[in-house]
Amino acid sequence: MSEVTNTVRFVLDGQIVEVKGERRTTTVLDYLREDLRRTGTKEGCAEGDCGACVVMVGELNEAQTGVDYVTVNSCLQLLPTLDGKSLKTVESLKADGHMHPIQEAMKDCHASQCGFCTPGIVMSLVNMTQTNPSPTRLDITDALSGNLCRCTGYKPIIDATYKACEHKNALHLKDQGDVSLLKEIKRADQPTLSLEGEIIVQPVVRTKKGNEFVSPSSVVEVAEYLIKHPNATLVAGSSEVGLQVNKEFRRPDHILYLGHVKELKEVQTTSAFWRVGAVVSLEEVLHLVKAELPDFAEVLRRFGSPPIRFTATLAGNIANGSPIGDSMPCLMALNAQLILRHGAKTRRVALDAFYTGLKKNVMQTSEFIEAIEIPRPQAGQFFAAHKISKRFEQDISATCAAITYVKKNDKLSQVRLAFNGLSPSPARALAIEKILEGKRVEEVLAAEIDQAIAQSYNARDGLRATWAYRSLVARNLVLKFINTEMSEVTAA
Repeated sequence: MSEVTNTVRFVLDGQIVEVKGERRTTTVLDYLREDLRRTGTKEGCAEGDCGACVVMVGELNEAQTGVDYVTVNSCLQLLPTLDGKSLKTVESLKADGHMHPIQEAMKDCHASQCGFCTPGIVMSLVNMTQTNPSPTRLDITDALSGNLCRCTGYKPIIDATYKACEHKNALHLKDQGDVSLLKEIKRADQPTLSLEGEIIVQPVVRTKKGNEFVSPSSVVEVAEYLIKHPNATLVAGSSEVGLQVNKEFRRPDHILYLGHVKELKEVQTTSAFWRVGAVVSLEEVLHLVKAELPDFAEVLRRFGSPPIRFTATLAGNIANGSPIGDSMPCLMALNAQLILRHGAKTRRVALDAFYTGLKKNVMQTSEFIEAIEIPRPQAGQFFAAHKISKRFEQDISATCAAITYVKKNDKLSQVRLAFNGLSPSPARALAIEKILEGKRVEEVLAAEIDQAIAQSYNARDGLRATWAYRSLVARNLVLKFINTEMSEVTAA
């Protein structure tokens, strides 16, 4: 039997760090700056937008022989989520008295001016070069899409990246010693019994400030905990909860962290669909669908920067239920199904029947999303999607639209069309689907679509777009989708 622990343990620069007594909603950023005095990591926006706080978080690879890293916004990550992981900050990069090649190149190429954003930029580029030492310009700009620089511009930063990559053998972090330490702090999988004999999932981090942070290892334990604490706050990537902690000063009584639940991290692939666990990140989904659904992958790429995509989950985006959630139109067009779990029971709900209003859905008390089933495109099926926003990358949508259809005798058939940003929740556009179904492309009139939009939605101006703009864009996207077949996909 394992012991209940009140200690968070993680590896930092070849040493095990043990943390006791910190408030469960302490962010990684605050702990680094205030407790460890690692002030290289900066706070800019405290909402995952600027990238000044980027650090690298690693876990043992599948073979248990090395460490796989991702970039994260430390301002959004809760400190207890580091348990069992490895952390690298900008101070970690110095080896044998020398700076990392990325740092040297940033200096040589005059790629830093005020320097506030520079540590986060360096961490994003170092993380990229761990797996991609020969990046293209697109690879570099994507890696930097979450790092804002208002002094030098990005040309010298990109030049510095190319220069650093001339020294490929020196790019990889010397972290082999972390492997044995990560194995040492890895917690057992079985549940832990409390002194009262109550089953509490393992590991449990109890702190002096606040109430409870629990990190289960199985989906059964998640279900049991939610029945006991139906108002518990579920955390996976922390991109939403971290924002609430920073901006609204929320301190949930019970935080249920899903990051160590093996079943929720799994992806199953069949000839008909992908089954994506609730903790699978948006970055993983992007690579999963990229070959067969390139438009969906591009929507996910523009959803947010790598630090957001590495941590945020598809299930979290769905459960959050934002009116401008970007993944939902694509999933609705594909007829995605949600697997909802309550205790030992599961049920299946189509995503287009999931929402009941603004931030409202059909989930019952203590129910949660266990997985999402995404149908794979079949032979002859077209899929297209596009996001409209003020800024091309890492911006909130004015609207995002997605469509699937097949052509029979040169007529549109089996049409499924969905939007975000037009209604209180993402939804299918049933009236427009009816107009398109059974028609040849040349028979579809813009005026008919305009009329359907006017009758289906309440005109609402917003911060991101006026209704006149949003409705016009929605109509034009439909016409674009049916007049181009660039996104044609067929089953392999």
